[in-house]
Amino acid sequence: MKKILYIIIISVVAVSLVYLFFIPNVSGFKKKNPKRTSMMEYRIVQWKKAGKKKRVSQVWVPVSKISPYLLKAVLIAEDDKFWSHEGFDYEAIQKAVEKNIKAGAGGHNNMAARMGPVKKKDTGTLPECSRVG
Repeated sequence: MKKILYIIIISVVAVSLVYLFFIPNVSGFKKKNPKRTSMMEYRIVQWKKAGKKKRVSQVWVPVSKISPYLLKAVLIAEDDKFWSHEGFDYEAIQKAVEKNIKAGAGGHNNMAARMGPVKKKDTGTLPECSRVG
């Protein structure tokens, strides 16, 4: 009985820690728009250089007003096997690990890897047209 209670307590603590450290807190977005992304800043600089007077406008809309096709497109763009796995694409994870081992690279967060090119654009080191993500 003590062993089962111990396992339950450890599980609750583990889930709580995962929640605290890996689930982003988005509650602040109820009242405040997120900051500009690197891509938004890059475009603003481009417009200024070209002499165009444009501004970035962010307007919140309820999810119910967003096309379900757009929501699905975003999910598929992020994870094309989203509808066929149960939260983790183990095949993709295995391929990524194997690729990193062969390249001698350590593991990294996928989103951080995708944001690298965007951040470099601020310095102007990438060509005008490059794939992000």
